[in-house]
Amino acid sequence: MHQLIVVRQKSPGEYSAQFPGIPELETTASSKDQAIEKLRQLVGAWMASGQLVETEMAEENPLLKWFGHAKDDPDFDLYLEEIRRFRQEADARECPNSSSTPTT
Repeated sequence: MHQLIVVRQKSPGEYSAQFPGIPELETTASSKDQAIEKLRQLVGAWMASGQLVETEMAEENPLLKWFGHAKDDPDFDLYLEEIRRFRQEADARECPNSSSTPTT
């Protein structure tokens, strides 16, 4: 399993390694490699204790099941036409004296 971690130099000779999103999973050491190794050990301890577990996550966005739900609706084109007509009427009410022809 691969995991992205954040490694920073806090000061000369001091590095931190952190597991993103879990502030308790942060270590410091005198080198990058040591900080990373300490973090590996800390994550391993959390996994061994059951505080951190691997799980399968849904790869598909559950909201996508609603995408395109109206594609077979026989009234959908009428609905779109009604929206277009409403927008034209709203534009005419808001700009009654406007013209699409520019004046100079």
